[in-house]
Amino acid sequence: MNFKNIFLVAVVAIGIGITGCSGGGDDTPTAGSTGGSTTTGGTAGPTITALDGYIKNATLKDASGQTATYSGAGGKYVFASSVTYPLTLTGGVYEDTNTSFDINMTCSSGSVLSPITTFIDGNSTVLGKLANLALSGNPASFTDFSVDYVDTNDTALAKLSQLLYVVAKDSNLTRTLRADMNVTSLSALYSHIESDINTSVTDTTLQNNMRIFVQKVKDINSSVPLSSYETTLKNDKNLFSTITWKGKIYGQVISPYTAKVWLDRNLGASRVATAFDDNQSYGDYYQWGRAADGHQESNSTTFATLASDINATNANGKFITNSTTPYDWVASGVDDNGSLREAEWSKTDGSSICPIGFRVPNISELAAETTSASFSVTNQTEAFNNFLKLASAGYRVGDSGSLNDQGSFTIVWSSSASGSGTDAYGMSFSSNNAGTAAYYRGYGRLVRCLKD
Repeated sequence: MNFKNIFLVAVVAIGIGITGCSGGGDDTPTAGSTGGSTTTGGTAGPTITALDGYIKNATLKDASGQTATYSGAGGKYVFASSVTYPLTLTGGVYEDTNTSFDINMTCSSGSVLSPITTFIDGNSTVLGKLANLALSGNPASFTDFSVDYVDTNDTALAKLSQLLYVVAKDSNLTRTLRADMNVTSLSALYSHIESDINTSVTDTTLQNNMRIFVQKVKDINSSVPLSSYETTLKNDKNLFSTITWKGKIYGQVISPYTAKVWLDRNLGASRVATAFDDNQSYGDYYQWGRAADGHQESNSTTFATLASDINATNANGKFITNSTTPYDWVASGVDDNGSLREAEWSKTDGSSICPIGFRVPNISELAAETTSASFSVTNQTEAFNNFLKLASAGYRVGDSGSLNDQGSFTIVWSSSASGSGTDAYGMSFSSNNAGTAAYYRGYGRLVRCLKD
């Protein structure tokens, strides 16, 4: 990356020189801050760099509404004429991964916007707290922190920037950290932020992802080129984005055991579980290997004729009932060993029941996150406390379509057919037990999707 930084920084003579970036925090800018009325750039407008990696195709405006033009590389944006601060950046994508950039950055002076300068927010006290971290090179002034850390290969500033990106994801976390950050090293800052995440962030999925992302930043090896780890971290930032699928909005959650990414709730659920008997988190009840054709809805009507193919075209989206063994929803001779339906639920192209890039996990993958994890799940309470937040949604009975055991028991389907040729594997959770077993394919049970 061959971009040369241009810094238009006014020095404030109060302890530590500063002209800060305004990120919308609660603190009062230090005396001498440029505020919203100062302009710069003369007859030609300034070039501004959007830095978290580099951000392209964002909307960058000054306080008067003038919009900058993205120059094509290096996160550079050019204004046609002098600007009025503060500058505000929204939207955009990362230049190297094309993944969305999802925090806002503003700046009250200078030519760089980054998570670091946004966090400083024009406040000398906050700047002093960052200076106390004693990072390599001993940055102390605003100019020292307002640099292109990727271009200069400054690992310490890069780690700090990624940590403050996470902090910017939650206003409570930002407020808490800016008010109380009395630490004197980067390692201490990791612990401080992790503690603040646990106490300030109320969304459990976001909380989990933040903790894991902070650990990923902490684990960065200083010998790895920043351009390489930046790309890796930006891919991890996809965890903070939502997925809209078949009319529902899902978050993503990363496993603390396997580092695999899962949807944060069951297919069809309105929200992440708030208790093991939270009925808004139950979701849909799928017959094993079947498409999302409407049968999975808890109140879908029943149909007593078995399907003649795995598409169940004759059922018109109804829940197929069967009161005789082997209690399957397809007729005998249609996919008896389950291989067709196993393949169907393993698709990742969006043509099956899971979003693009996701699939139904096999039984070993389910077990690795629950009953075989280092903090093994042994009952329904622990299933709820697990990072997957599995609620006890009960199941839909295959011979009648009725809902049973809601709030006390549940089974989550896997994509794995059983060796017997008549059942399929699932993971069950009750008040005093949890485990893997083979279950009738015609029963309606929950599905949680795994990123491939």
